[in-house]
Amino acid sequence: MKYSITAITLAGLAAAAAINGKEGSPVTVSLSSVDHTTIKATITNNGDKAYNIMHKGTLLDSLPVDKFRVTRDGAADDAAPAAFHGVKLRMANTGFEEADFTPLAPGESKAVVVDVASLYALDTSGTYHVHAAGRLRFAEANSTELVRGRGLRFASNRLALDVDGPAARQVLRDVEARLAAMRRSTVQSDCTDAQKATVVDGLARCASQASKAADAALNGSAAKFKEYFMSTAAKDRQLVADRLTAVAKECDASPGGVLDLHCKDVYNYCASNTYAYTRSSANAVIWCKQYWNHDLETETCHGDDKTGTTIHEFTHADSVFSPGTDDNAYGYDDCMQLSRADALTNADTYEYYANAIHLGC
Repeated sequence: MKYSITAITLAGLAAAAAINGKEGSPVTVSLSSVDHTTIKATITNNGDKAYNIMHKGTLLDSLPVDKFRVTRDGAADDAAPAAFHGVKLRMANTGFEEADFTPLAPGESKAVVVDVASLYALDTSGTYHVHAAGRLRFAEANSTELVRGRGLRFASNRLALDVDGPAARQVLRDVEARLAAMRRSTVQSDCTDAQKATVVDGLARCASQASKAADAALNGSAAKFKEYFMSTAAKDRQLVADRLTAVAKECDASPGGVLDLHCKDVYNYCASNTYAYTRSSANAVIWCKQYWNHDLETETCHGDDKTGTTIHEFTHADSVFSPGTDDNAYGYDDCMQLSRADALTNADTYEYYANAIHLGC
């Protein structure tokens, strides 16, 4: 993968979407072509206030996280985007360090260069369109305390790439081969007896919580469902119930389900505030060091625990329920700011809904 970050100053970029859809956002994102499938994404602060941008899980992250929506020209309007082959993280909501943030002063820009073919399957030659949209979590300048419920929304231009399918395929194959070699170097049964017992207990609780939440999605309080998923439509309640039922079945089947569960960081993507991550393309879930520091099952509404992390990660996996969820927001406060469409595809939302049903929040 090719990543580099530089600081530059740009002016005159179009205004981004609104904070919480109401007030104008000072942040804009511009995409430009570098070479073949390599592009540059530039994030600019057009406001008069400095921000400390939480870069984990965003365009500025050096990890292979989901940064773009990539679609092939000529595909049906409802066609799925190009398959993502990177990692989806479960991160903490507190305790961040200065290294987790990127300062962005007024008028300043930060740019990251990414080979799109290293993250997405661009199998067929032709024109692909790349777009980035979402929200950036932030702290005030010189702070590492996240501002809750006020992500900086952005939507980039739509960049067209003329892709040579075989060449793009080879880029992804090289990445997958390197990661596969790293995984083979780790003993498959990399959990100690104590860790395995904890994981098995967490899986049993996951099966129970997800099953109860699936029933509540179909038959429970419409108001409670709307609190999390911004909808009471029957089709949305069915979708949530189906996904949670699939998660419950996988938790009930694991170990031995479709997912491989690892207690060691076989791909070296764990960080100080990462609980776990999923590589859906490899059917792999990896528990990070922070995962082991949490209670098995919290007694706090919207608290973090091993059971919730398991639900979160299993919703990411396409092999459990397709399409897998994304990380559109982290933490209850930010989840409550999502649109209906984003809430229905957000991993944390499913985790917190299951937690709420379990505890009667």
